[in-house]
Formats: sequence, C-alpha cells, structure tokens
Amino acid sequence: MLRRILQNTVVFVYLTVTAAAMVYTMSRISLLPRLMIRWSYGMMAPYQGDTAWNGDFLYEGQLPDGTWERIDIDAYMPFGFGERNARKFLRVYDDETRRTKYPQFASLLLERERAKGRDYQAVRVYFDMWDRSPAGFEFLHTPLFTKRKLLTEVQ
Repeated sequence: MLRRILQNTVVFVYLTVTAAAMVYTMSRISLLPRLMIRWSYGMMAPYQGDTAWNGDFLYEGQLPDGTWERIDIDAYMPFGFGERNARKFLRVYDDETRRTKYPQFASLLLERERAKGRDYQAVRVYFDMWDRSPAGFEFLHTPLFTKRKLLTEVQ
C-alpha cells in the first residue's frame, strides 16, 4: 500500500512539474518556482520557437567565371537536425551580435572551401523563408514561394 502511494505521488509530481513547464512555455506564467520546472522546461524546446513559416540559410560560392554554385554546409555541421538548426540560426547570440557573426562564418567558409581546392572568389549568404506545407519541409521551397534576403557577401 505504501509503495503504491509513493509511486502515485512520484507520477503526480512529475506530471504537475511537466504541466507547469508547459504553461510557462506557452504563457510565461510560472505556477511553480523556476528552479522546480527548469528540467521540464528544457523538454518543451519544440514549443519555444515554433513559427508559421519554414526558413533556411543558403550559401553560394562564386566561381572564377562569375557564376555562383551552392555550398552544402552540412559537412561543416555534423550534428542532429535540432542542434544544426540552432547553430545555423546562431541562437546563442542576440540580434546585434548575430549580424556580425554571419560575415565571420562566411569568411571561414570561404577559407575552408579554398583549402579544399575550390577556387571561389566570394561567398554569399542568403536567408530563405517560405510557407509551411503538409507535404514536407522543402516542398514549397521553390522560387515561386520563397522570399530570399541577402545577409552578407565576403571576398
């Protein structure tokens, strides 16, 4: 009997803390002290930055003849999707610092690509944004549906 009460208490506390973390994530209303919900709040990560659109960064290298070709940066970011996304979006920096980091990253990318033997004259970085689709993340990532913004170009 005591064992069952203890088990139910543990489950009840876990569900209460998790529910309080979800309420805090969605409304910023703290039902429990933040120290108590800290771990559960981390589990709410998928709900913390949800948007109604999809977005990704596009890197291009300029060849000596002036044409541009896409550079796949996934080789430089061998992480899972969530961490790769956080790193691409530079989520650890504030907006002002982030603006200086994209040119720095593009310069490093140009340097690394040249070391691999690719004769790029410049690298430019775009941010693409398009609507979500039930057909998948990339489905509407086409010129017709994509808004493109040039973030930086380095030589």
